[in-house]
Amino acid sequence: MPRLSMVLRQACARRPCVMHSAVPPPTELNTGENMNRLLSKAVRWIGRIALPLALAVPAWAADVPAPGEVNIISVKESMSPANSAFQACVTGLPAGQTVAVGVDKSISRTGMVKFDGQAADGSLLIEAKGFGYKIDEKLGVWKEGYVSERMQRKLLRQADRQMQAAKSVGRAIRWVVPNAGIQRAFQQLLSGRIPVEVAVPKPECPKSGGSQGSGTDGSF
Repeated sequence: MPRLSMVLRQACARRPCVMHSAVPPPTELNTGENMNRLLSKAVRWIGRIALPLALAVPAWAADVPAPGEVNIISVKESMSPANSAFQACVTGLPAGQTVAVGVDKSISRTGMVKFDGQAADGSLLIEAKGFGYKIDEKLGVWKEGYVSERMQRKLLRQADRQMQAAKSVGRAIRWVVPNAGIQRAFQQLLSGRIPVEVAVPKPECPKSGGSQGSGTDGSF
């Protein structure tokens, strides 16, 4: 061994020596471990984003009918108790269910147009319009103001989509309201494009929103 050390010293004296260690430096040892940590963090990060997005998908997304089809689907709607009761009374469908007509996405970006119900024989699509609209029910006219105008524009856009959807499946439409005052206001708004009728009197059908209907934005 002393002789070998002497040889190495003599060789290094003539030419600089680079001593190679059999053990790689710490940074090389940790490269694989660091990569695993990065991958683990990336997976957790993707999971935190993907799960909320998946939960945010509407319940009806999996039930969208194909263009030309008419299905009853499950939906989650927010409305006043009076509007919910009126809609169930008019359509016979329980809360959380609605009729959907599959359409081209040029008509509706969701690929469908919703109606509150349909006739028993399927020949008629029904839309229930309850309470909370900016309507003077005694005079049967729309009130003035920005909120009222915005509401009317929204209703007209809905009417256009529903007419196109109904035409695509060869069905008629009827909007049903709780009283004559609301009927007159809707007839004036729609200008005869969609018939508007007052609901057939039933004990369980509310005729007025009362305190439950105040402060709402109507049903759409």
